[in-house]
Amino acid sequence: MKIVGIKPEKITYLCLLSACAHGGFIKQGWCFFECHDKNGMAPKSEHYAYMVDVVARAGHLVVAAYQFSCQMTVEPTASRLGALLSGCMKHRRFDLAEMIGRKLIETLSRENPWSVEGEEDSWV
Repeated sequence: MKIVGIKPEKITYLCLLSACAHGGFIKQGWCFFECHDKNGMAPKSEHYAYMVDVVARAGHLVVAAYQFSCQMTVEPTASRLGALLSGCMKHRRFDLAEMIGRKLIETLSRENPWSVEGEEDSWV
């Protein structure tokens, strides 16, 4: 893309980060994540979620993914917390999974209170 002068869009980076997450390419994922600024785009919430997924799937970096998530200036989203939770479960980090699971429930109830209330059959 760079050679022919095509500027990547938001979705381009999402696809690249998804491929890095599924392929275990942590260094490349960081490189693509950092390229946002070089191309004049600020990463969006979904880019952060994918980057957390890239790091969390690596296993030994689940704690690093959690720390990265905590340092973000944007509020955690369900997708980002879900990626973290998935990494914790995959790599048997149940101590961290419990804490993230609680935060995920809190976030889901804030993002979409009707779904949580409906699951509990406690509609207001």
